[in-house]
Amino acid sequence: MYLLESLRSVRGDEGDISIEKLHQVVSKFAATFSICFQTLENRIERLEGRPGINDSTWEAIMVEFGLLSG
Repeated sequence: MYLLESLRSVRGDEGDISIEKLHQVVSKFAATFSICFQTLENRIERLEGRPGINDSTWEAIMVEFGLLSG
């Protein structure tokens, strides 16, 4: 939720839509959505007695999405 809170306007200095800013917002939203989905899926896997994603792999995924510093 903190990542969604950090989303900012995609308007450039002149009031037009900045493609670079739009890309940053869409990328951050996609990463946040993907991580939320994977977290839910991983918890369901573990509740059903399957191992799910191990912690070291999970951390590597988070680093890849830029959600943790490596």
